[in-house]
Amino acid sequence: EKIRVGMVGIGNRGLFGAKRLLQIPGVEITAAADISTPQFGSLKAAFKQFGQEYRVKEYSTPEGYRALAEDPNVDVVYICGPWQLHDAMAIAGVKAGKHTFVECPGLFTLDGCWEVVELAEKNRVNCMPLENCCYGEIEMLMLNLVREGMFGELVHAEGAYIHDLRQSQLGRRWPNLWNYWRQKWNRLHKGNHYAAHGLGPISRALGINRGDQYKYMVSLESDAFNVRAYAAAKNRAWNRPDLGPDDWRRQLHMAMGDMNTTLIKTEKGRSILLQHDVVTPRPYTRGNVLTGTKGVMMDYPFRVGFEEEPGKGLHSFWPPTADKVRKE
Repeated sequence: EKIRVGMVGIGNRGLFGAKRLLQIPGVEITAAADISTPQFGSLKAAFKQFGQEYRVKEYSTPEGYRALAEDPNVDVVYICGPWQLHDAMAIAGVKAGKHTFVECPGLFTLDGCWEVVELAEKNRVNCMPLENCCYGEIEMLMLNLVREGMFGELVHAEGAYIHDLRQSQLGRRWPNLWNYWRQKWNRLHKGNHYAAHGLGPISRALGINRGDQYKYMVSLESDAFNVRAYAAAKNRAWNRPDLGPDDWRRQLHMAMGDMNTTLIKTEKGRSILLQHDVVTPRPYTRGNVLTGTKGVMMDYPFRVGFEEEPGKGLHSFWPPTADKVRKE
């Protein structure tokens, strides 16, 4: 009668997740794991906000997520913990025979992915990456237009995560919170660390692992310029102080380049362009481009057009919302 959820990680993303769960009929949060004790206070406040009694089993040790996974009062393990622990946390969940949900960016190693797959199949449970961008209005419209055959034969797709996060990584208000973890990861690792925001929706539209597969990819990235330039700039906006010459943020070296670009070829001959950039002053975009033999759809801004016959020309619509496209 009730779905009992155990929250692993109740910081920023985890707390928002908990607030959503508290509003779903038939769902209870019965356990929570976090090594930061004050976070439990925030969770208690969320229960109070939604008029619910706080009856949560608290696990506050570094290995608490393992005990939570084994808790008989937990049906679902919801992971919002640090990236580097996603593999271990997901393995603990499916190994305990629990349905397990993992927030972005999902698992991080091939060995971890295979172990989760094998344990999930053995124990007959699901492990789902929670890629919220797959379920946006525009992304769902794209998927359903594909299913209706509106694009004809699919040819090319583009996805991205381009989001200026310099302030949240270097500002005074969040030296140890919010996106500090991202800054730390970017200092240590190259490549695209957040591929799913762009790749998830177009992979669903292209039917990846449901009729098509990735075949190979090539990837390159620029050098890192923007973080150091931002730290050296005089900018008092958003509580970001002018940083002195000895400030630690002036000394940062980013292993990750400013712009990572990846090209992917699929078994059916389609091409994919994927990009990642969180440090340049560009408008936010996730790309969301899909082209076929009969039509094209593009987002940021939203545009869509279809061709009745090859060479006859696109019937284009430029609506402010997807509702008008549905009416057409």
